[in-house]
Amino acid sequence: RDGASWAGPGVYRVNLHDEEPGRELLTVSGDLHLFDLDLVTDLPDDMAVEGTFKISRCAALTSLPSKLAVLNSIVVNNCVALRAVLDVRVGGELCLMDCPNVQSLSKEARLPGILVSGEVASTNFLDTLFDHGNIRIAIRDCPSLKSLPTSAIACQSIQIHKCANLESITAGLKAEQEIRLTNLQALRTIKGDIRSKSLIITACPQLTRLPEDMFVGSISLDSLDVLKALPERLHFTGMDMHLSASKMKSLVAISGAEWTAEDQGGERVVSINGCPQLQMVADLNATSVVVEDLPDLKDVSAFFGGCIHELHAVACCHVNRLFPVRDEVNLARVLRLSDCNVSELPTGLKVGS
Repeated sequence: RDGASWAGPGVYRVNLHDEEPGRELLTVSGDLHLFDLDLVTDLPDDMAVEGTFKISRCAALTSLPSKLAVLNSIVVNNCVALRAVLDVRVGGELCLMDCPNVQSLSKEARLPGILVSGEVASTNFLDTLFDHGNIRIAIRDCPSLKSLPTSAIACQSIQIHKCANLESITAGLKAEQEIRLTNLQALRTIKGDIRSKSLIITACPQLTRLPEDMFVGSISLDSLDVLKALPERLHFTGMDMHLSASKMKSLVAISGAEWTAEDQGGERVVSINGCPQLQMVADLNATSVVVEDLPDLKDVSAFFGGCIHELHAVACCHVNRLFPVRDEVNLARVLRLSDCNVSELPTGLKVGS
């Protein structure tokens, strides 16, 4: 009733039988932990765990039970013989850690999310993983992973973190909620369309190229040391546009001439800081701007379009022009200046605060 924990290298079979027809073979109303069962090759079908199911170091286990139902998460760690995940039903995540021989995830599996970490099998497994569509996918700390499937990838959200040898992403990425690529030290190029409400790319120091077409609600770029320019064609979806660029050592120019927005009347927020070589900005048509630590930037006015809500300019020591050439400028909210070279403000400047 309160869960179970079984361990022992001498156990070679888990054989739990219920004589009453129509009942599951095994129901655990709490958590179930199985570890160091070196000789167990399979588990009973129709298991139900009303908590979390953890399986660790079961070296001979080849598959998870068919029709396994788990209320919370399934955590499988260091099961080197595991090859198949069948039609499991999971309320939380399915976590596969250091299971290098998993080849397939059944299309009948029902789960909101999956986490893969450590040693991972060939891209055959990833093909079946991404074929599920509307789930959350996280791939973390997989040093042997060098590529993703070449066919288009669609899911609810995708996170790829600290996969040291992943060099390129050639397939299109589509995520309903978020695409997050972080700490990918070898990643050089991303090809194919990107479509997501949110795109976050952080600490990819070798990344030289982003896709030519991206359809996003917001984009955040941080610590991309060699990326020199943003895509020529950015398509912002949703009510507002949010663009953030931080600590990009080689970024020299930003041009939004061919950028489009689904809603022209929404907020268009641009935040850029710590880009020491950024000199030119054009046609961003922003409503709110935050610029900080941009020593070579000389003109902020190219950020703005017709409607100006907010401006923060800090440590941009060569900036002289702040606003488009006009007599009256009405900032609905905030004007904040520090360590800039502004010699003149518009005669009709009005600021909310």
